[in-house]
Amino acid sequence: TMDADELFPLGSGPLHETDLLTGLPSARAWPRLLAERLRAHPDRTWVAMLRIDDFAGYTTLHGEVASDLLVVDTAAAWGGVLRAGDVLTRFEGADFGCVVRAAELTSAFHVLGRLRAALGSGLTCSVALTQPAAGESAHPAAGRLRDGIDEAGGRGASRIAVLLPAGVAAQNG
Repeated sequence: TMDADELFPLGSGPLHETDLLTGLPSARAWPRLLAERLRAHPDRTWVAMLRIDDFAGYTTLHGEVASDLLVVDTAAAWGGVLRAGDVLTRFEGADFGCVVRAAELTSAFHVLGRLRAALGSGLTCSVALTQPAAGESAHPAAGRLRDGIDEAGGRGASRIAVLLPAGVAAQNG
């Protein structure tokens, strides 16, 4: 399995399994939580990374304290719309991870739509979504998410990138 040092190179990841600002599981807990979910429900697990768009601009305009409050409020709002079995984590800054319990892509999109709708007024987020292939470890899926969130954000605000391994892409058409 992948550890936090692989997800956040050069020791930039969190030291604790719980994010101290939001109380959510942190990036350090992510590989374990994902591995547990994949063992329990390998065919009904989707993973997403969500990034609050223009977080740096928000911080510049409103300051660090307001940005921290935005992250806390976002975590609370998103936690309030997730279902039992879905897991929200905070990676760092404005990046969150979500393990979504869904049998197919459209169901995963529905969950992500609720998260995006729960953001505060005037705020948007970009999303990367993938479904690990059968037997795939957390590492390749997390790598696709990192690439995907940069791709989605690079195309503008409020974008979604879906990145599927070849076997999963064939199943989901």
